[in-house]
Amino acid sequence: MSTGRPCARCQQLTDRPVRVREIHSATGPGYNLWACPGCAPHYPPGPDALVDVRWKEYLDHVALCRRCLGNGDHCPRAVARHAAWKAARVATREGSR
Repeated sequence: MSTGRPCARCQQLTDRPVRVREIHSATGPGYNLWACPGCAPHYPPGPDALVDVRWKEYLDHVALCRRCLGNGDHCPRAVARHAAWKAARVATREGSR
């Protein structure tokens, strides 16, 4: 008998599970969604991953932009990236309700 986890896509037990999603709960502990290595690529990044990507885009831009590094006044691109990060955070919160 295998001690692995069932794949959320193919339902087969796998000894090499890949966490493809963290499911949040407003009323208690959340849980993880697992997939086998073959099925894992079929899952798109979850909303938390989008928040992380948007924050990294913002920080990468601000770290290299001469205008943003100057007097603390952010350029339009930095303002847009920051707004995209905030929108992703709001969408993540609304999706978990």
